[in-house]
Amino acid sequence: MELNNRLLSLTGTAGVTLKSELYLLQQLIVQQTFSLQNNNTKDSTAYKNLSQNLFSGTKMTQIFNPMIRRWAAQKQVTITVNSNAATKACDITVKGRDSEIRKVKEEFDSFLGWLQMCAVVRHPDSGVSPRLLRAEVRANCEDIEERISHITDPKRTYIDLYNNVKSSTATRETRMEVVAWVAVCKFNCKSRPDIANPKDWIEYKANRHGVNIPYMNKEVAPADLNCHLSTYGSFDIEKFQDELHKFGMKCECYREEWRYILLIDESVRTGPFTLDLIEPHVALTHDRIDFDVSNLVLEKNYTRDLGMRIDIQQKPYSIELETIINYIKNK
Repeated sequence: MELNNRLLSLTGTAGVTLKSELYLLQQLIVQQTFSLQNNNTKDSTAYKNLSQNLFSGTKMTQIFNPMIRRWAAQKQVTITVNSNAATKACDITVKGRDSEIRKVKEEFDSFLGWLQMCAVVRHPDSGVSPRLLRAEVRANCEDIEERISHITDPKRTYIDLYNNVKSSTATRETRMEVVAWVAVCKFNCKSRPDIANPKDWIEYKANRHGVNIPYMNKEVAPADLNCHLSTYGSFDIEKFQDELHKFGMKCECYREEWRYILLIDESVRTGPFTLDLIEPHVALTHDRIDFDVSNLVLEKNYTRDLGMRIDIQQKPYSIELETIINYIKNK
């Protein structure tokens, strides 16, 4: 064993070296406890809002389970989240190497930042379950239902999916649908649908000579994919990438404290796109009321149905799925 410029070298037979390495790693494991704290000025609006959300978090600590399982599987770090009735907040106990504990704390600090910005943290089972559109609206939405099935139908065949990625007729849209299908049908994510017909992506505006020039309508053309990871299961980013590799898709993965960002097919002629995979406990803090496509969700096995991320069917909004669909189609 030799220490040189903070670099530790182990030499010897394999069995002795591996045992020595394991022993050293075990000695580096420490335990640290911290709390999710409200550092806003007392009696301020921000203080009251965060205090309320922290208290709500004590009633549903299960939202951290995917994060806990991820750290245990990838870094052998143990995280325990307990409700503290006295402080009306959560106490976090982390057991691992000091460098990993700092990263875990950064993730919880990021969550605290999101929690502070949201008005009310949502319950994992809030929202509106997917349902069919009413008959009078469905009559004009066959194209929408077909695109929904491309993402939510687990019975799609490998050949069908592969052709949507690699055939001569494959487009950026069909490749995005395959990635969304992997997220929804293989990993039980919830995805935002693409409602607009591709024909509506282009709009024409007259130039100074009176000639109609085509422009991409950025309000309806899909720029990227956005999915919420499941609250009730585990997620392995390497397995997700393996699924994409089956279709010959290349991706670069970037990690932030609250999401994965995947840059997919950067060099493909039909164009690259990105996928955001948002951690479930952070997704619950995204409470902005949206009367557009961002409030709609797709789920596995609901091949013609749409759900709502936030329930706006009740007062004071009283807005139903059909209203949102008509608004999007008439943009």
